Amino acid sequence: MIKKPTVFILGAGASIPYGYPSGEALVNEIVSELLVQGTLFKICRELEFTEPQIISFAEKLRSEEHTSELQSHSFISYAVFCLKK
Repeated sequence: MIKKPTVFILGAGASIPYGYPSGEALVNEIVSELLVQGTLFKICRELEFTEPQIISFAEKLRSEEHTSELQSHSFISYAVFCLKK
């Protein structure tokens, strides 16, 4: 039995049956949360990211520039998203 808070990251659409977005829907949800200063934005601020850093990340993610650095940030965002769901 797992006794402490744990995050499971499911890939390749495996999370869809559990109500989590995937692919483009995930990107759109992350971008929306960041640009309207929703819960994910507030979590990022608590993690000491600056507002310009958060907005810049959202704009890069929205523009579909998928560099390895951006994918790494997206993975972190998805983990945070799962934690708060």
